Amino acid sequence: MDAIIASLVGVVVGWPLSILTSWRDRHVRKKDERQRQRLSLVREVMRYRLDQPHLIGPLNELPLMFGDDSEVLRLYREILNAWDDHERRTSALTDLVNRLAVLVGLPGSVQISDIQHGMKLAE
Repeated sequence: MDAIIASLVGVVVGWPLSILTSWRDRHVRKKDERQRQRLSLVREVMRYRLDQPHLIGPLNELPLMFGDDSEVLRLYREILNAWDDHERRTSALTDLVNRLAVLVGLPGSVQISDIQHGMKLAE
């Protein structure tokens, strides 16, 4: 009789614990994947900062991937509104890269000169 009771207790306790563990594992995997995607997007923004045609794609993804951060959205909109003002756009892009870096755990120490200048292959 004790074995039957122990088995029932094991099923009653074990089943919800396994569901809870499964849910937690899915949640952690989903969070890790989102963080990986955000980090990849930040790297693309920095990589293509001097290549306007390629930069547009990653910039357009920012509201989707970082829309929960009001500062990112403000800087994104500032870049959109300053498209004809090179200095203002560069300053906003620098601030944006720094903010994105901090959000994904990278050092936020990019300067305007880092945005304006980059390594290019000499032709």
